[in-house]
Amino acid sequence: MTRPDASPAASPDPAIAAARTALAPPARFAVLTGAGMSTEAGVPDFRSPGGLYSSRFHGLHPETVLSIDYLRAEPERFYEYLRTRLAFAAEPDDSYRMLAELERAGRVGAVVTQNIDGLHLAAGSRRVIEAHGTLARFSCESCGRAADAAGMMREGAPIRCGCGGLIRPEVVLYGEGLDEIEAAFGVVDEADALLVLGTSLQVYPIAAIPQLFLRAGKPVVVVDREPTPYGGDAGAIEINAGIGATLRRLFA
Repeated sequence: MTRPDASPAASPDPAIAAARTALAPPARFAVLTGAGMSTEAGVPDFRSPGGLYSSRFHGLHPETVLSIDYLRAEPERFYEYLRTRLAFAAEPDDSYRMLAELERAGRVGAVVTQNIDGLHLAAGSRRVIEAHGTLARFSCESCGRAADAAGMMREGAPIRCGCGGLIRPEVVLYGEGLDEIEAAFGVVDEADALLVLGTSLQVYPIAAIPQLFLRAGKPVVVVDREPTPYGGDAGAIEINAGIGATLRRLFA
C-alpha cells in the first residue's frame, strides 16, 4: 500500500490505521533505520544525487577512500576526507527521541541502523545494533585503546596512538565484513513486527531483514519518502511520507 505524504491532522488513512494495528501492544517490534532518518536530523546524505558520494576526492570515488586498503595505504588522506567531508554536526531530533521512549516503554526491542552517526545512542536508545559501525567511536588498531571521537575529527590531531598503532573510526569500511550481521538478523526471532524508517532497502545484506520478517509471517511497516521494493508485498504496509510526521501519527 502506498500513500502520499500527510500531516498529523490529515483525514484517517488506511495505511496508517493498518500500521498502528500491526505495531500496537502487546506487539514488541524491532526498528530498522537508514539514511532518511539521519537526513531529517540534518546529516548529509551519501547516495542520493548531490550526496556525499557524488563528488570525488583527489580524483577518487568516496567508496575507494572509505576502504580499509586506503586507510592502510594513505592514512593522512583518509583522515583528510573524514575531517573535511564527514565532520557533520547533528543532534537527535524528535523521531530519535520517540524511538528511545518507545524502547523504555517496552514496545521497541532493538534498533538496527545502517547509519554511522551515533544519533540513536545519543537520543537514549539502549539496544542499538550499528550494522555499519559508527563515527562516534575511535580506537587504536593495535592496542584497542579508545580515542576521543570529537578530537580525532579535528584538523591536525595525531592519528597514531602512543603505542604507535593507527587510530581508526569504528566504522565498517569497504573491504571489511559486517561483524554485527548476526545480531541484526537475530531481531527477527525476538520481535513481533518490524518498523522500517528511511531506507530504500537496496543495500544488502541488511536489506534482507524485512524479507525474513515476512517469511516468518510477521508484519513489516515501511516509512520512506520514495517507493521501496516492498510496496506490493503481502504483509507489508508502505507509507511514502516523512518519518517525523508519520511517527507522530502512529504513536501519538
